[in-house]
Amino acid sequence: NALQQTLLTLPHGARVPLRYRLPSCQHQERLAVIIIERTWFSMARYDLDETSGHWPCTKLPPPPPQVSAVPQHVSFTLAGPPEVQRITSSLVRVLFDIPYQIDGVAGLKYVGAGLVVDSCRGLVITDRNTVPVNLGNVRIEFASTVEVPAIVVFLHPTHNLALVRYDPLHLAGDSVLSAELSAEPLNVGEECMFVGLSKLDAALPVFQQCVVREQCVVELSLASVPRFRAVNEEIARFDLGMALEDTIGGVFVDSNGAVLALWAAYCACSPPSAPNYEEELFEQFEGMPLQQLIPVIHACGRDHAMPEHSTQVTTQVNNRSEHTTQVTPCVSEPLARRETPNAKTPNAKREEEADLKIGDITPSDANEKLCAATTSDTSDERLYFLDAELRPLSL
Repeated sequence: NALQQTLLTLPHGARVPLRYRLPSCQHQERLAVIIIERTWFSMARYDLDETSGHWPCTKLPPPPPQVSAVPQHVSFTLAGPPEVQRITSSLVRVLFDIPYQIDGVAGLKYVGAGLVVDSCRGLVITDRNTVPVNLGNVRIEFASTVEVPAIVVFLHPTHNLALVRYDPLHLAGDSVLSAELSAEPLNVGEECMFVGLSKLDAALPVFQQCVVREQCVVELSLASVPRFRAVNEEIARFDLGMALEDTIGGVFVDSNGAVLALWAAYCACSPPSAPNYEEELFEQFEGMPLQQLIPVIHACGRDHAMPEHSTQVTTQVNNRSEHTTQVTPCVSEPLARRETPNAKTPNAKREEEADLKIGDITPSDANEKLCAATTSDTSDERLYFLDAELRPLSL
């Protein structure tokens, strides 16, 4: 009863110190910090009925309301060359906890590196080995000291890219900066600086000079359990060193501190082997160039199907002398094609349907165009169908 009354006073998300002992070592007391989770798991009590031998369930009341979070100051420890110090304030650690294993995920807890691309809206990009599914709790850790909650905004269906968002109001000051993304492609033999986060949870990042060794297409074997697998994605490989092997991820920057590529983790599996014929999962780190990610981030900012809490960003490609692309927030403009006049010729309608892109289509627009294509708007009295890109097909 005392434990129940104590738990009922704790709101969702509260961090509570807990002292415990293991049955195998009863004389050694341990200390841990637990997080009260009432979103995925409800609180109930089961009491033994000695007459029937059953355990009837008693649902307990919901938790008290959460206390408003106090903004916390983040202090980054800067060291190394200027380009390393410039990107240190944009590197974060992403922690992801999964309550239920879905979509073939193999674990429940994931940790990886993230890059802040919009500090005003709290947009962070990471790999899909760190955030494999939507179902879960995301936390962003700054400078190994401050931890804030976040949400999943977007998961790319084929590329190893995930976008998460935290509330900037949880942070005080302007120490967290947006990273500059370079639109220049990587070339074999090009020198760059690697900056990553250590596996030892250290506040200082690790850095090392690297050279691009080759560029190829990522090849991941097909797992027996259906799960996400990056396909049709170009990667860059570098001359490996101890700094790259002992990290959870990072970035490759040029001499100006602009990000050229991400050091991303891919979920790979080895083929089944005797005697158990079971496949083994492992992390495979590769360089993910940013020129293929900038259009995706820009498209997410224009996506009208995003939830209200999603982040809208745009990118502006500067001239080659600056070599950078700054990601800044923007407001999506309405599509001009959706405001159509009342009277239009059939040829004009067919041209408009052919020019309209998939990302500009909503379910209501699709229904309107399907009805327009199958009614008497066509003067030649032919029946029209629409393909996957909503272009008319005459039969």
